[in-house]
Amino acid sequence: MVFLKLSNSPVWEGVDFSPYFKEKYLHCLIPLALIGISGFTVWRQLLKYLKAKLERGVAPSVDDELVANSASVGRDSADLYQFQTLNSSVSNQINGYADDIDVILIRSHSPKLRIAFEYLFLCLLVFVHTSNLLLQSFWNAIEAKPGPVMTHFVAVLFWVYAIVVVLCRNSAADTDAPSSLWINTALLYFAQWSLSIIDVHSTMSTKNFEVTSFLTIVNFLFCSALWILALASPCGSVPRYCEVKRGTEPNPEVYATLWKLLTLDWMYPLLFKGFRQPLTMSDIWDLSEKYRTKLILQNYRVIRRGSLVVKLLKFSKADLLSSSVWTVMQACLAFLPTVLIRAILKYLENPSAEPRHMAWVYVSLLCVTPVINATCSVQSQWGFRGIAIRLRQLVVGELYSKALMRNSASVSFTSGGQNNEDDNEGVSQLSSGSIINLMAVDSYIISDAVMQVQQLIKVFVMLTVSFALLFDTLGWSAVAAIFTMFSIIPGNYVVAVKFGRAMKDMMRFTDQRIHKTNEILQSIKVVKYFAWERRFTEALEEIRENEASKLKERAILWSTAGVFWYGFIPIVTFTTFGSYTLIAKRELTATIAFTSIAIFYLLRSPIEILVDAFSAVVEAKVSLDRIDRFLLEKGTTKYEQMTVPKDSLSPLIGFSSAFFSWGDNSDGNTFYLRNLSIDFQVGKLTVIVGPTGSGKTSLLMALLGEMTLLKGSVFLPSPLNGESLRPDPITGLMNSVAYCAQQPWLLNESIRDNILFGSPYLEGRYKACVYACALMRDLEILEYGDQTSIGEKGIALSGGQKQRISLARALYSSARHVLLDDCLSAVDSHSAQWIYEKCITGALMKNRTCILVSHNVSLTLTKAHHVVVINSGSVKMQGTPREVYMSGALGDDDVIQNSVSVNERNVSLLSSADDLVEQEIAVVNARTRVTSAAAMYESEDCETDVLLKSIEAPDLAEEIEQGSVSWDIYMTYLKAMGSYRFWSVMAFLYLAQQFVQLAQTYWLRQWTNDLAARDGSSDASISESRHSTDYYFWVYGFASLVFVILSVLRPLYMFLGSVRASKRLFKQLLRSVLRSTSRFFDVTPVGRILNRFSKDIETIDLNVSLDVYNLGYTTLVLTFVILTISSIFPLFIVAGILIGSIYIAVTVYYLASARELRRLNSVTRSPIYQHFGETLSGLSTIRAYGCEERFVSHNIERLEANTRPYWAFWALISWLTVRSELIGGTVMAVTSAFLIRTSGSIDAGLAGLCLTYAIQFSFTTMSFVTCYTNTEMDLNSVERVKEYLNLESEAPEVVENNRPSASWPESGAIEVQELSLRYAPTLPKVISKITFTIQPKWKVGIVGRTGAGKSTIASAFFRFLEAETGKILIDGVDISKIGLFDLRSALTIIPQDPTLFTGTIRSNLDPFSLYSDEDIFKALRRVKLIDYVPQRDSDTSNELSNTFHNLSSLVTENGGNFSQGQRQLLCLARSLLKSPRVIILDEATASIDYETDAQLQLTIREEFSESTILTIAHRLRSIIDYDMILVLDSGEVKEYNKPHILLQDPKSMFRSMCESSGELETLKELALAAYEQQKML
Repeated sequence: MVFLKLSNSPVWEGVDFSPYFKEKYLHCLIPLALIGISGFTVWRQLLKYLKAKLERGVAPSVDDELVANSASVGRDSADLYQFQTLNSSVSNQINGYADDIDVILIRSHSPKLRIAFEYLFLCLLVFVHTSNLLLQSFWNAIEAKPGPVMTHFVAVLFWVYAIVVVLCRNSAADTDAPSSLWINTALLYFAQWSLSIIDVHSTMSTKNFEVTSFLTIVNFLFCSALWILALASPCGSVPRYCEVKRGTEPNPEVYATLWKLLTLDWMYPLLFKGFRQPLTMSDIWDLSEKYRTKLILQNYRVIRRGSLVVKLLKFSKADLLSSSVWTVMQACLAFLPTVLIRAILKYLENPSAEPRHMAWVYVSLLCVTPVINATCSVQSQWGFRGIAIRLRQLVVGELYSKALMRNSASVSFTSGGQNNEDDNEGVSQLSSGSIINLMAVDSYIISDAVMQVQQLIKVFVMLTVSFALLFDTLGWSAVAAIFTMFSIIPGNYVVAVKFGRAMKDMMRFTDQRIHKTNEILQSIKVVKYFAWERRFTEALEEIRENEASKLKERAILWSTAGVFWYGFIPIVTFTTFGSYTLIAKRELTATIAFTSIAIFYLLRSPIEILVDAFSAVVEAKVSLDRIDRFLLEKGTTKYEQMTVPKDSLSPLIGFSSAFFSWGDNSDGNTFYLRNLSIDFQVGKLTVIVGPTGSGKTSLLMALLGEMTLLKGSVFLPSPLNGESLRPDPITGLMNSVAYCAQQPWLLNESIRDNILFGSPYLEGRYKACVYACALMRDLEILEYGDQTSIGEKGIALSGGQKQRISLARALYSSARHVLLDDCLSAVDSHSAQWIYEKCITGALMKNRTCILVSHNVSLTLTKAHHVVVINSGSVKMQGTPREVYMSGALGDDDVIQNSVSVNERNVSLLSSADDLVEQEIAVVNARTRVTSAAAMYESEDCETDVLLKSIEAPDLAEEIEQGSVSWDIYMTYLKAMGSYRFWSVMAFLYLAQQFVQLAQTYWLRQWTNDLAARDGSSDASISESRHSTDYYFWVYGFASLVFVILSVLRPLYMFLGSVRASKRLFKQLLRSVLRSTSRFFDVTPVGRILNRFSKDIETIDLNVSLDVYNLGYTTLVLTFVILTISSIFPLFIVAGILIGSIYIAVTVYYLASARELRRLNSVTRSPIYQHFGETLSGLSTIRAYGCEERFVSHNIERLEANTRPYWAFWALISWLTVRSELIGGTVMAVTSAFLIRTSGSIDAGLAGLCLTYAIQFSFTTMSFVTCYTNTEMDLNSVERVKEYLNLESEAPEVVENNRPSASWPESGAIEVQELSLRYAPTLPKVISKITFTIQPKWKVGIVGRTGAGKSTIASAFFRFLEAETGKILIDGVDISKIGLFDLRSALTIIPQDPTLFTGTIRSNLDPFSLYSDEDIFKALRRVKLIDYVPQRDSDTSNELSNTFHNLSSLVTENGGNFSQGQRQLLCLARSLLKSPRVIILDEATASIDYETDAQLQLTIREEFSESTILTIAHRLRSIIDYDMILVLDSGEVKEYNKPHILLQDPKSMFRSMCESSGELETLKELALAAYEQQKML
């Protein structure tokens, strides 16, 4: 034993501390130091508390009488507290809580009794020590030798001080006293309790009983009572009430006692509930206040200065400090079992050196040490995990807030979807997917890095302590050990660097794969229309192959790292023992050998973690820089533009000499708006017209502040929080903006929620809006009415329905100013007329400014007050309709002239009726703000009430698997890895490595015993028969070499199998999803599908194989440990069964809850991604409505919903850590007890072997449960992937025995016979027994009201819906009998929604390089995007002024850098490249101006005169000269004849549509001319 000298006196004498050390240090200096430190902290906290109390005044509290008289609902009782929920009427009276918040009254069971006992024991302790002081003073007076009076005086002083602290703590009547007072008293009690244990040990060691001995035992009992009371008390004051999310329970951590906080016993209610039944979100407690995202963000934003890293450190400094203290304590205590094992082995080597009871003291300490170590470990782990969780919430919250303020005008992309992340002066280089990646990936990297900071602190302390222990054990030979350890680090670092590089390369391919997959899923209908599944599958599999090659490289590097991980102990042991025996020439005893190995086991993790932790921190720094760069980007200048001071000449809404651009003004192709000076008439209708690509949408974007303002001013009322405005009490309108985008932006919610858009539901106003927007019939058709979920991006609705829902949202809002971007293009002429009359110029639009962009000039001019004509980014003409028409800016069309005349009459009538209208609108219900228009509409349509009484739509939330992962899932993955031959080799490698490791340990035992026997024997012949040290050393070295080789081969073989499994599962998933039915994509959000391809595939790639590998390893190690110890001590089997039973119980309870929490975490993560994606795609709309704060709140709700299971899961892991440490410590203690009991019959070498394996058991038990849990949780990804492997598939791509000819269809004859269609077996028919025939080369127009089934007919030709009855014949071939590839590749469709991919113009028109540049240019010329086909050798300076002359011009995400009309034209050009025999146009020119549309129709007729064309159109001019018109209504054919003949019938539906368009006479003339020409042909 090493003796330390203090003032020439030893610290330790024999089996106890020296009297001098106890008197001077333990009983005087330490208590006085505790008093000083405690007093200082208490004084500071009291000053802060009183200062804060004075600043805020009297804190609000619940009115006791109100609470007493209120009805309450009892909640489950806790040990100390009972929670009661106040009814909603009472809740709302307390501080005005929100409707979704419950106020919980907290009743404590027995705080007064506990406090009374505390005072009692404190007073008794003062009495005991006062008695001791008096007795000692008396003895000092009658004896010559003075006693330790000072120690008793200090004890009295200590407990008097404790009483003062308790009085301060309990005297305040408030419930918000500083929690540090409770912590102070608890620490004081613990310190004195620890010192009292030393006193009791000293008393028992002296074996003589005196009065002071009795008082010492009494002191110990009273200190123990106080410590128990402290453990049973909360760490702070308990508030009278708390607030929680409605439907959740209060978080028990806040009200837990000290004991429960130290051991996480507060988790038991959740564990018991999870064991009885699968956990759901309602079972998980609400977050405590420190995990509230809103408060986290508020506290963070107070920190103004510094980079993101600095601000995060400042934000977390207090928690970092406290958690670091726990980490240091845990790292130091981790070596205490090793020290105790060394003491036990020394005793076993020489039992006579120490009293036997000291051996049992060591065993007792081995029992206690795990408790203390586990407590420190879990506090450290839980503290850092709490920081990690809060930082993740903070980062996601900041990213979302920044995304909402993102500058739409500063987005640029590189080709192929790759992001150039170089800092470009604030210009964003990130796509929406990359921003989501910051939230989904980088936030987790930062969060996980916090735990690596804990590991770095732990490593530093453990290295320091371990080196000291090694020197104490091995002497200077420890230098060899340290040198070997640090020699391993560079190799580990090199592998780690290469590993990180491989991971970076792999993630690059992963990003490409996910980006490509996302585009395919977002455009799945186009992919299926064009039969591109095979080609896109091949393209994705090529990317996946590159990714898999990097995955294989990663596997090789990981296996190479096994040399440093599994070979650490053999290598270090080999060099250390070689230095100790061969160089230092010292004998290797069992104590030295097995103690060193125990230290090496403790050091293996720190050495391995050191490199990984640094790598993780560096990776987190990269993520932080990426996020910081994004957060520092220049945000939208919308509000700066809108807050420019106005003068008397400034318009209320409009522009003043304004110039705008898209982007950073550095690209030669940047679009500009020039010299805009427009004064939009407030309360009137303004129509903006112009050709396709002229800048109409850009003008609205500029007005909304979404473009970059280069010069001049823009004016529009745009409050930062539009929802905070108060409506006008007369009109019910607010001075804010509503916006309806050209491409409707809808949320994945119900129709009603999309229309309300956060506004309160006012029945009268809602009905009026639905009626005015022509949605009544749609709600009648839809199974669930307005509760129908529209799907992601409105995928379940037609284009017209989506547009009208978006329009209804703008109309329903209380905004005074409404901006409508071409909202009439997606609806038929009848609906357009209705919407214009009832909505745009209806009663609900009175007194509202309406700025309308439209191509339907003839209709929209009739009631317009102001017209603006845009051309090439400039105002060509503006004024009244008559003024603009007379200038020639609108052309000389007779229909437009007629509209201008109608306009003059309408304006005159409106002017004379203004007073009457004002009186009508003033009849408003001030509470509900329902206008008289709503009442009028209700009277017009008495069926409104019936139609809006919708059925509650079924919950389409993602299904959650429950219970343990089935064996079928295990087998799915294991079979994907390899056959039985693969697993036979794998089993051999596992067993071989474990047997070699056992042989190493046994050989070491033989080595030490042989030397001991040789030294202890006087017989020379026996000594000579023993082997030399060299022999034992080199055999041990050979075994170590074999072990290291097996350690490399085993993971390498396993991981190569895992790469094979990953490739197979991805391939099966991709083919299954792409071959699934269109119905699957209608009801399944893309985010949910993408989650399988991203997070789940990533988990399978990186985690599952490692989980399976580690599970096999830990299972084998545990088996060997139990068998080894049991073979030496058969009685250990009995203890092992008991310990094992406890461990199984702990594991079962843990797994039952952890499994469900991980699943809930996975499921609640998807809504965050979905909401983030929806927000990024609808930024302009969100900002236009001024509802940013509401969307931030929605993000916080989703984030906290995801944090709840995430937080609970990590709390559960910390709970398991405590239990595992205790059980592992119990195994060591039991093993040591057996060794002490049989010390006479067992050698030290065998004892060392047993203790080595007991230490392994302690390490491995936690690893086993963690690995098993991780395997179960990560196999959930395999489970989710497998769920999509068996999707309902479409018909075969190819039917070999029924393939059409390569030239099919040759003529294009179509025959539809008794065709009936429905979307699902449970849904009504959408097409009912229709029959018609189309002759070759005919041009057929398909018309009908929105929702009549026009697009459904088009999809039927491609078999998106299989016929329930009837069939479709093309050139006599029944399309239901041939393969889908043969069918779809032979037809061409231009769908309603234009779909473009990120890339270039060429990659969009010809994704698979099948056509030449000349072919592509010809297609562009056909659709009027270019005027001529450029020559290769010509001067390109002029050509580059037109983006479409450069096929390498970038196409941004979703084609966002082109107008809607240009996107439609590009899609049309893509389709025309095929030169098909049958073409279907589904509203392909809806967003194109009339002139361009007419030219395109002429081109189509000329270029495809030999093709059969079916055109779904709302513009009747486009099809009036077609061969036939097919009129659909409610899924039935109502009319089918030539346009001219249908127009002759006064009862014809087609004629009615022509009349509604206002162009009847013109259409009749065009139809007659076409009819005459057809007769001539």
